[in-house]
Amino acid sequence: MQLINNAIGGACAPPSIKFDDRLILAGLFAVALWVWGPNVFYGHAHMLIVFGVLALSIMAMDKAIFAFGAFLAAWFAYFYSAFSVGKIVFDETIIQAIDSLIFFMVGLVVYIVVKFGRTENKSYYNAICTISIILSIMGLIQYFYGHQMARATLGNQNFLAAFLAVSTILFFRKKWWMFLPLIIGVLFLTHTSTAIAAICVGVGFYVWGWIGAAVSINFGMVYFMLFKTPDSLIARIEYWTDAFNKVSAHWYTFVFGVGPGVYWQPGNMLHSEYAYLLWNFGIIGLLIVVAYIVRTFLTIKDRMLLSVFVVILIDSIGNHLMHTAATAMPAIIIIALMDRENIGRVEQWL
Repeated sequence: MQLINNAIGGACAPPSIKFDDRLILAGLFAVALWVWGPNVFYGHAHMLIVFGVLALSIMAMDKAIFAFGAFLAAWFAYFYSAFSVGKIVFDETIIQAIDSLIFFMVGLVVYIVVKFGRTENKSYYNAICTISIILSIMGLIQYFYGHQMARATLGNQNFLAAFLAVSTILFFRKKWWMFLPLIIGVLFLTHTSTAIAAICVGVGFYVWGWIGAAVSINFGMVYFMLFKTPDSLIARIEYWTDAFNKVSAHWYTFVFGVGPGVYWQPGNMLHSEYAYLLWNFGIIGLLIVVAYIVRTFLTIKDRMLLSVFVVILIDSIGNHLMHTAATAMPAIIIIALMDRENIGRVEQWL
């Protein structure tokens, strides 16, 4: 009986990490009192989502993630404040912001579960590699027997390339390396130069460190310039230039952005995570992410995880892999596995 009591007590014992839950007290007031107007019931639910994002940002135990989550929540609170006093109408802008908030919240859930979970890194590596093999076989069949375009189940060759790029370095392990020709071969069949350039830099970093990354950048840039179609490259530069000109037209949009989830152009994408950060969150959001990146390279020692992180960073220059669930999830898992090394470090949290 004592063993059973001990087991039950252990299972019901509070977690070793305690969170500051005073935020919930503020949430009680905000959910009931923040939103006024004809859409008050939607407002109550959306304010609950805002405080859910804030709560998850605290649970992430990371200053940069908390800062970004708080900034996102503040933006959304502003939207609803402006709506309540009649400055803006409940239109597509708020709906886009809601979608962005929910997507970020779900990503935080995945991040927290992985970061504080018990599953070994190897299990996540194996799962990502297995999925990549399946996607590669499907893409190979599509390319030679279907539409002459490798995209598997991801709907676009750029997204398939992003997934394969994130997974490639994870194949540099015993028993998995034999699948590298398949992965790299299909990666080339996608004709996605940004992902291929990212792999060049990531592999260089994994094998030779920063010197290898610096040398590999040259090979990556050569491939990018040779095989990136001029029209596509010119179009993306025009997109980024237009977004920068618009967001920098006023100091407040340059500092705070135009708002979370707000489209640059309906039906058109900026094809760059960094351009999106500046467009949606201004220089504040961009600097928060830069601070996280710098801290990661200063504190994380796992070469394999850091190399995959390099691939994610490079591919994000010309792709929006964090805006697509299928490619965002493995990237979030890699980031969470890296941050496992920082659990318990005082300097990481407030």
